[in-house]
Amino acid sequence: MRSTREMEGNMRPIKFRAWDKLYSQMRDVTMFSRFHVYYYNKEEAAEYSAPLSQFDLMQFTGLLDKNGKEIWEGDIVKFKIPLPKEKINSEELPRGTVINFGPCFEIDCQTFMFTLTTDVEVIGNIYENPELIKG
Repeated sequence: MRSTREMEGNMRPIKFRAWDKLYSQMRDVTMFSRFHVYYYNKEEAAEYSAPLSQFDLMQFTGLLDKNGKEIWEGDIVKFKIPLPKEKINSEELPRGTVINFGPCFEIDCQTFMFTLTTDVEVIGNIYENPELIKG
């Protein structure tokens, strides 16, 4: 089993969250195995487990956005970056989804990708706010 507790030393915290497909809720993962996800239910102050197939796991990037909010895989972020005017609507900042891309996390903007930095703002996630990435 893999623990989501912070690793010692100067490494980034290793944490996971999961989208519970059965109940359409984000869960705070305490640990997971090849077969189960263990999560904490804040309302009931209790820990539960369920089959891994019931969840989409997301890893914490180790970064905070410009407002101090944790950035996770699956988050939708907006950011400032110099782009040709034909690539973006001048009234809106570009948006993208945070993905794990090999050894790093990136922002997937459908037609181009950027390395994830802390100069972004988390505005939602692909599960609870899918409308933010469309359009």
